[in-house]
Amino acid sequence: MAEEQTEKMASEIPTTNLEAAPAGQEEQPASLGVEDLVNVLRIINVASERGAFKGNELSSVGFINDKITRFVDAAQKAAQEANDGEAANGGE
Repeated sequence: MAEEQTEKMASEIPTTNLEAAPAGQEEQPASLGVEDLVNVLRIINVASERGAFKGNELSSVGFINDKITRFVDAAQKAAQEANDGEAANGGE
């Protein structure tokens, strides 16, 4: 049931063409970083606090929130370990 709700919610999201750059701007490749995902988590939290989600949507929203949180935590941990490894090797 949650999967059907997620598919329905996804089908209601308007899509944009990421390939087309606005007039007068250079085309840049589409990218998504950890900071973007942190911002998505902030948006989910604000929307939740404001009551933007219906009761039957909460499990789907929570599932995605948890999944993004785990990914961000793992990416930040890996980045920290990489920085620690460089510091231990004298920046080499």
